[in-house]
Amino acid sequence: MRTLEPGGEQDFVIVTQHHKGPVVDAVFAETLGVRVTELHADTDQLGTFDGEIPRRDSPLATAVAKAQLGRNLGVARVLASEGTFSPHPGMPWITVNSEIIVALTDDLPSPVVGSAVSFDTVVVSRDVGVLDNVDEMASQAQFPDHSVLVKSMGVEPARVIKGINDADSLRRALTEICRWSPSGRARVESDLRAHHSRSRRLVIADAARDLARRLATPCPTCRLVGWGVSDSVRGAPCVDCGSATTAIRGEQWQCPHCHSTSTHVDAARTGDPSTCLRCNP
Repeated sequence: MRTLEPGGEQDFVIVTQHHKGPVVDAVFAETLGVRVTELHADTDQLGTFDGEIPRRDSPLATAVAKAQLGRNLGVARVLASEGTFSPHPGMPWITVNSEIIVALTDDLPSPVVGSAVSFDTVVVSRDVGVLDNVDEMASQAQFPDHSVLVKSMGVEPARVIKGINDADSLRRALTEICRWSPSGRARVESDLRAHHSRSRRLVIADAARDLARRLATPCPTCRLVGWGVSDSVRGAPCVDCGSATTAIRGEQWQCPHCHSTSTHVDAARTGDPSTCLRCNP
């Protein structure tokens, strides 16, 4: 396969439980001229954001396992995605939302992976009581474009109500769940399932856009599609002394099939002295 071309036989199916199809379909239709339809499957068996079912494998392995559910049914061109949320390593008060989306097809020997990262996904987590300001919480959670879940505290198994995206429903859920918590309070967290988080869907769309570009780009060595950026190349020269810095000076591209690589460096890029070990030891 050289490139993707419009046509029914080139269309994809995305394995999802949380209605990611329209997001990815819009990107693939615009970028590749192909369509994406949904195959609904119990992907929660591989892990849930609320911790009810722990994720056993890495995000990539989990996304591939989701896609394999479709491959096991004989689907020729399958997509699946997986997201993670973690504290920023240098600024732990900021949550990093990382999304990957994989493509498994009959005519490619290895998965092709697209990815995106955002610091702007709405994520809230607070301990709340029935007398607390629910309207303030609703504003912070950005109802109704985003939802929250309410779960009991200090009791196992926890009782959880999900998919709440209006203040009245939040009050009712708090009244019910707080009765089960010894402290009389409950944990309110963002419901991070894709169909309950508009800001997360934007990151999934960015990951799908990255994947679509890779599916349209053949490797210069083996000619299979999937060629794309695999890593950053650091070492841009310091603008003051010319020594290598930790600043990015280019990109490394790689093929997921034959693993050939190519380095692309921007000779015009320079590094700030603050990133130079000589100027700022």
